[in-house]
Parts: sequence; structure tokens; C-alpha cells
Amino acid sequence: MTHQQRDFNNELEIAYLFDTIYTFTYKKQKRTFSQRHCPICYSYIRKNNVVLNCTHNCCFDCFHVYIEKAYDCKDFPICFICRKDIHEIEIQDEINKKKIQDIPYKHYYIEPKRAVFQYHNVGRIFVNRTTFVLIQWIFLVWLFYAAYDTTAQYIYCYLN
Repeated sequence: MTHQQRDFNNELEIAYLFDTIYTFTYKKQKRTFSQRHCPICYSYIRKNNVVLNCTHNCCFDCFHVYIEKAYDCKDFPICFICRKDIHEIEIQDEINKKKIQDIPYKHYYIEPKRAVFQYHNVGRIFVNRTTFVLIQWIFLVWLFYAAYDTTAQYIYCYLN
């Protein structure tokens, strides 16, 4: 093999590596905030898209409904395409961030006079710039609901 052939092979390898890295970065960027179809409602995702930690995306309205249902069913949210756990989401709109933050408070409010309850690690959402990190979703102790029996006394029920 001559000196020119080795230089040519080295240049080919460098060009191949550059193309591979550029293509991977471009595809990831394109997949992150592109105008694609939502995998849930099949409509075009225009403005309000949510990017999951697995780089799949969907429209905000579908994701909001999905997260509310996950809270209702006491399930850990998973990606609708690859079935990986959702630990991190990226939302660009501040109003939508607030909506996602308010879900735990909306679903788990009980009057303090009527019920005694405790909850540990109930879906806390932490804000890190534009990324919400959904951690501590393990529901060790759910809520203690108060129910009346026939003698009008409280019965404390433990829900798993």
C-alpha cells in the first residue's frame, strides 16, 4: 500500500465518522422539536409538543390527559412508543409547565377537617430550567381516606 492510498483511506474514514456523527446529531435534533404526528391522536404537532427522556414527542394535550390518567390509576408513566419509564420531559411553554406541576395538587386535595391522610413520594415534579424531572413516583403510602360508618365515626382506609 502506498503513501497516497493510506492518506486516501484515512480521509475516507474521517469523512465516514464525520457523516455518522453529523447524521446522528441532526436526526436527534430533528426528532426532538420537529413537526411530526402525535403517536396518540395522530394530529400534527405544531407548537405545544412535549419531548420525553427517550426523545419521543407528542402534543401537550394528549400528554396532559395521559399523565392525569396515570395519577388516577396509580401507574408509573411510560413512553407510548418504546415503553420506557418517563423520568424527564421537556416543555417549552411556561403555562403548560404550570399545568403539569398542578396535577398532583388537583387530584389529591381532601378537606383537612374530614380526613387524616399521609403521603410519601407522591409524584413530585422538580423544575430544572425547561425540564421537569418526575422522580419519586413510588407510592409507598397512598392516602388515608376517611369514610363514615353507621355510628358516624371515622374509619381510616388504607389504599394501595
